[in-house]
Amino acid sequence: MCGIAGVFHAGRAQADPAWLTSMTLALQHRGPDGSGMHAAGHMGIAMTRLAIIDVAGGNQPIWNEERTIALVCNGEIYNYQDLRRDLEQKGHHFRTHSDVEVILHLYEDEGDSCFRHLNGMFGAAIADTRTGRMVLGRDRFGQKSLYLWQRPGFVAFASELKALTVLPGFSREISKDALAGFLSFRYIPAPHSIYNEVRKLPPGSFFTIERDGKSRTERYWQIRIPPVGRPATSGDDIRTRLMESVDRHLMSERPLGVFLSGGIDSACVVACMHDMGHRQIHTFTVGFEGFKENEFDNARRVARHFDTVHTEVILKPETFFESLPEVLFSLDEPMADLTSVPVYHLSKRAREDVVVVLSGEGSDELLAGYGGMNDLVRLFEKLHRWRFLQPAAKLLRRLPWPGALQEKFDTLSGSDADYLDRNPMSMGQVFDDEFVRRECPELSQCGASKGALSAYFRARQDWQGLDLYLGGLIENWLPDDLLVKADRMSMAHSIELRCPFLDAEFADYCAALPLADRAAAAPGEYSRKIALKKMFAPRLPEGIAYQSKKGFVIPVYTWLGSHFADLASRELARPEAFGSSLFRRKSLDTMLAAAQAGDQLSQRRVWSILVLNLWGDRNL
Repeated sequence: MCGIAGVFHAGRAQADPAWLTSMTLALQHRGPDGSGMHAAGHMGIAMTRLAIIDVAGGNQPIWNEERTIALVCNGEIYNYQDLRRDLEQKGHHFRTHSDVEVILHLYEDEGDSCFRHLNGMFGAAIADTRTGRMVLGRDRFGQKSLYLWQRPGFVAFASELKALTVLPGFSREISKDALAGFLSFRYIPAPHSIYNEVRKLPPGSFFTIERDGKSRTERYWQIRIPPVGRPATSGDDIRTRLMESVDRHLMSERPLGVFLSGGIDSACVVACMHDMGHRQIHTFTVGFEGFKENEFDNARRVARHFDTVHTEVILKPETFFESLPEVLFSLDEPMADLTSVPVYHLSKRAREDVVVVLSGEGSDELLAGYGGMNDLVRLFEKLHRWRFLQPAAKLLRRLPWPGALQEKFDTLSGSDADYLDRNPMSMGQVFDDEFVRRECPELSQCGASKGALSAYFRARQDWQGLDLYLGGLIENWLPDDLLVKADRMSMAHSIELRCPFLDAEFADYCAALPLADRAAAAPGEYSRKIALKKMFAPRLPEGIAYQSKKGFVIPVYTWLGSHFADLASRELARPEAFGSSLFRRKSLDTMLAAAQAGDQLSQRRVWSILVLNLWGDRNL
């Protein structure tokens, strides 16, 4: 695990080693075990290293045999041993035992297609001195980020935004489209970043820039549910498949543990490790002082069942709010996901005992684990039963009808994709576009915040509704919120977080599962993650597999109406603050009053504005 950065100049400009030094200093928390750089001519690449594989010999940049191609990579390649054997048989010679060196030799053989073969999490940069070109690549699901600052004839890249902001001439001009996206979803959707001139490389993509400055971005992978041309898999194999994934994710020369929530996903990871013979597994759980909704009880049951070395981190309200500025600094961009703060403190405590942790991210998206999945199945089953009326509905919808009737004709005449596109609240909007246009004068000209999501839906007219909904989560919510939070909060404390459910082989297996092994229309916990719960329930403490799904509950919204009502009032009363300045004064007062009276949507809105204020105080 590392932080990587670099610069590229078309024309005669030279890569300045001092720039690379500044960038690596900004990323030092990601790699406290060493650093390296290469700057020659118009290209420069650099890294800071958290040593986990080939601790003694895996320093970067890594060169090919002729020292004509250099690589820096942040992440892990879980299938590197198989790839290395194949490459050695083809005559390649390896300089290190590092997992990421395989990328270099794959690039020699296959060029930009090299990333298709990788099962891992990574952000990688290849400097090819033979041709004067640079290639950047990001893993399938976006577990590792890459930010690009691009001007005519110039590109700089980094694992985190803060490494770009230190460069001379960097512009902190705010992207209004990014702000509108944040207000809608509580995170900034790709490809936008908070800064107008910086964009995110999408998951499953590579970026190339040639010696003359011509550049392109291309997707090399995007999930398909179910995959075309592949037979359906059996849910009865899910335990074996997950154990294989967990086994791949255990490769490490440094101590390793698990973030253990009270839910099924992380419990399954611990069960797999235990069944493979691992004992005295370090597990870590976080919760809040005096809060009845904590996950401690179920996490303790799992820990006792598998005899883990278990640690609980208990947060006080004061600790939560006092650490918020530092959390937002680590996130780089505004993010109103409340769970960032507890994950930050959990990672800080875990680093005292381990350097690598496994976690359960990705399971809900691949296996339909979120609440409401059975409702969606029931909805789309009902729509499909009435689709025989589609020809008539297409004719009738052209006539003027009362609103509710018009909506029914629209639904019957369209596809599952059309339905999801017309119902943006199904993806969890906080500020809808109409509210933003009305109450935020600065953002009134922004396009629809769900534009990219709409395009994703419209391009998949043949997908079944639930599959498409999950695909939308995997394409947006997962890389832009959950995985950003997981990466930044763990790496803030130099700890590597791995996600066995997002293993490429396991994810391909899950994508080919029939709907009946993921979700059903019937109510209750037996109707989500069906195969996973069925196959792991006998290995877990009673009730863990089929407990009610409630997510990680945090009492912050309640605190805004009690412990920290004064803080919320002060923040929204600051007319010059970044978030508050976006809204009309009357709108702020109305939101605050409703939030303190217990309205949940208003509480989420107030929290988002508070986050923008605190982020702006440090970054603008």
